[in-house]
Amino acid sequence: MMKITLILSLCVAGAVHFVTAREWSFNPGEDRFLDEAMLDLRYLNEAEAGQHGFVALSEDGESFVRGDGRPLRFWSACTRIDLHPVPAWTLEEIESFYRFLAKRGVNLVRVFGQLPLLDPDKPLSTINPKQLDVMHRHVAVAKQHGIYLFLTPYWGHEVEFQSDWGQREGDMPYSMVFWEEHLQQAYKDWFRKIYGTVNPYTGMAIKDDPSVAVIQVHNEDSILFWTFNALTPRQLKVVGAQFSDWVTQRYGSLPKALSKWGGAIEGDSIDEGVLAMQGLHVLMNAKEGPDGLRLRDQMEYMVEIQRRFYDEMAGFLRDEVGCQQLLNACNWRTAHSPTLDDLERYTYAGLEVMAVNRFVTGPHVGAAPGWRIEAGDRYVPLSTLKNPLALPVSVRAPRGFPFLLTETTWVAPNPWQVEGPFVAAAYMGLTGFDSAFFFSSDSVEWKRDASISSYPGSIHKWHANVPQFAGQFPAPALAHRLGYITEAATPAVLERRTKADLLDRVPAQPSEEQGFDPNRDSSYTQSDMEKGGEIDPLAFLVGPVKVELDATRSQTETVDLSRYINRESGTIRSLTDEVLLNFKQGVCIVDTPCFQGTAAFFHDVGGIVNTRDLRIHSKNEYGTVMAVSMDEQPLVDSKRILLQTGTVTRPKGWKESPATLETEDTGPIEGYQIDHVGTPPWSPRQNQTRIDLNNASISKATVLDANGYAREALDFQRVGDWISLQFPPDALYVLLEE
Repeated sequence: MMKITLILSLCVAGAVHFVTAREWSFNPGEDRFLDEAMLDLRYLNEAEAGQHGFVALSEDGESFVRGDGRPLRFWSACTRIDLHPVPAWTLEEIESFYRFLAKRGVNLVRVFGQLPLLDPDKPLSTINPKQLDVMHRHVAVAKQHGIYLFLTPYWGHEVEFQSDWGQREGDMPYSMVFWEEHLQQAYKDWFRKIYGTVNPYTGMAIKDDPSVAVIQVHNEDSILFWTFNALTPRQLKVVGAQFSDWVTQRYGSLPKALSKWGGAIEGDSIDEGVLAMQGLHVLMNAKEGPDGLRLRDQMEYMVEIQRRFYDEMAGFLRDEVGCQQLLNACNWRTAHSPTLDDLERYTYAGLEVMAVNRFVTGPHVGAAPGWRIEAGDRYVPLSTLKNPLALPVSVRAPRGFPFLLTETTWVAPNPWQVEGPFVAAAYMGLTGFDSAFFFSSDSVEWKRDASISSYPGSIHKWHANVPQFAGQFPAPALAHRLGYITEAATPAVLERRTKADLLDRVPAQPSEEQGFDPNRDSSYTQSDMEKGGEIDPLAFLVGPVKVELDATRSQTETVDLSRYINRESGTIRSLTDEVLLNFKQGVCIVDTPCFQGTAAFFHDVGGIVNTRDLRIHSKNEYGTVMAVSMDEQPLVDSKRILLQTGTVTRPKGWKESPATLETEDTGPIEGYQIDHVGTPPWSPRQNQTRIDLNNASISKATVLDANGYAREALDFQRVGDWISLQFPPDALYVLLEE
């Protein structure tokens, strides 16, 4: 077969005249989900989710299988059911929601809600009956569309505790569930009621429902993140007393421990049996001598406590509640990826599914950059095509576990959003990464209007049911679900780490990019292409990076990365020869028998990208172009092919101008100021792309609307085995048929 290494030499051939593209109005009608739709991926799903039994793990533990043992690959979305003041959807609206997603290839949805009532006038263990009813509705409806659910019923970062709950009024529960028995008991009471109550819409409790694939034990909280440093004096006293008990058990007494450590430090209260807890900024440093021994002991204690919580919750859910689903814990990141990420995941090892939340975004400065966009805000664009270390599916995957990206998106106002589904599918397929949940699908069908009524002139920034995300789902979802992108047979890097390595905070090789979180970070440094240690961090794009936690000996194995990474040219070639990225030109190319295409800054590659059966000539500055077989035959032989494109998409009338941002860590950064956020509808830039395809069988081309229905016939020319067509300027999809 033609090696992908030849592609770039073809890409620079010829000349393309670039134009400033006009926009077109994205106005899809309400979908009645008629049988005559020509693009509908519902058939990929089971007739009813869970009809073959509970989702289980493959023999090696690293992927999912159906209840009958058949491999199960997920394309995923995420939704919140507790957004206010939005009222709960009706059953009919929930029906449309899941049918909309199934049509675009989704078969796993994370339902995220706050189910504890958290009313100061009620006991802490009280569940919100309205939210439980909403979750029951989602469970009942999703399964009818062949969509499995991943349930997240609690998020501690929206909670302030009350004094009659055994807490000081106003305490935030950061990491306290790992220590406080009162909160742990409430946690168990919540889970008994959530998973043990009979669902009136199905006649069975969630614990017995195989359409629920995964239960999340805890979401976005950890002892190993900076929120540990935010614990109040009262909370630190609770933690310090428990640490004192742990130390006494290890050394025989506190005085014996202090003699090993070189004496007491400020904050130790020996008479009260309370030890001072060092902050994470201190704990990240591995030190020798007595000081280092105390730090190591505190780290070991913290890790042991977090691991014990997850182990005990797993036993509780299995043995006392009777849940048969797979279990998961998740955080967005640790305080320091090189030294703490593997420790974090070690604490999850009593559960079956690993996960992380990670977003692609640069700095966004404004009045409320965590959730809205308004005129006057400033931002810096970020594309994984030019900043590959920001790719969110690049993880150190522990051996023996599947790995999920339970929240991700290319966060608005980032203009480079349409690349997300394409590059996610490319590198999930290559590395065996199991699925990415695009955040967040919170509209029944298309999110036509992102404006915020309570803040005139502003728009929401977290939305997935839009043309730049859900509109880009079908082709990569089909490719991922059907395994069109080959998983590398061996890891690019395999690092075996002993428990001592982890506790001594020996830096991982390579470590993950921490990324930027708009809800929690005040400053940002873009991906440093030269960071890392002995192993090039670009290895994440060569093939799987695996880690064996708690190994018997320390050892690292790598392929010859110099064969695949050329920093001078900016190219990163996959182990499979199917995926190529050039971060200097800003182009990612996938070239497999059944799925071929690109996400590219076309201007920087001369406007031409070629694969074995596809020639793309685009006058757009940036966008995606894909061809995917819909009958599981190679594109050259296929009788049914979907062509899909995407371009920069903004609300109508969006205006921005060059500007400089100031951040705490980086100083001035060149970016943009938003002068006007625009109004509905979404307005993608017109497509200026010609596509040539090598296929002798195709005789008909049909332009489809955004809901997959035939809009009009499209003329094309044939020269021998090749056809050539000008993609419509105002469409996302063209269907080719024999």
